[in-house]
Amino acid sequence: MAKPTGAHLRRTPGLVSDDETRRFSRAVARKFGRSPFPDEVSPWLRPLEEVVSSRTRKAASPEGQALRQVVELRVEATGGWVAAPYDLTLVVIVEPGTLPTFRGDELPQLTSALNSWLYDDDGALKRTPAEVATRLAAASADDERYCAMDGLGGGVGHAVHPEGRGAAGGAGRGHRRRGGGRPGRRVPPDPIPSK
Repeated sequence: MAKPTGAHLRRTPGLVSDDETRRFSRAVARKFGRSPFPDEVSPWLRPLEEVVSSRTRKAASPEGQALRQVVELRVEATGGWVAAPYDLTLVVIVEPGTLPTFRGDELPQLTSALNSWLYDDDGALKRTPAEVATRLAAASADDERYCAMDGLGGGVGHAVHPEGRGAAGGAGRGHRRRGGGRPGRRVPPDPIPSK
């Protein structure tokens, strides 16, 4: 449309708050944005996007309800993006209020009951994302909700296999607890190989 054609029309703002603007920009970026990841990383990220997208659409399931709280997924390379192999960490950003807060910002210790339910003797996650989400939905204690949400993030990350490759490893491959059972510290999966 030529500018003179619309010059006489009155402007009606479509986005009136910062929150609406952020949501709109995320929606546009999801459809049209291209992440500047190296070519070796893309086969690992496309399936992650598909898994999260398909499971989020199942709004009635505990897994879908939990994943609807996710605002953004970020990928970080521990050693940087300069050269393969890449040691990747998936960072899950959730809506405010999704995770409980703790006095002094101290993360809760994983209870022995939840630890043995979530992880095997080697520290590998042994539950599916659907099982963890069901437990998360039923959890009433803040520490259990926090640790279950952490396990759900690891389970979703494990459900992803690079395009053109089948599943490898056990149920917990790439998601292991470390350091006194504290959530948030994981042994990364095998680094993405160089070509």
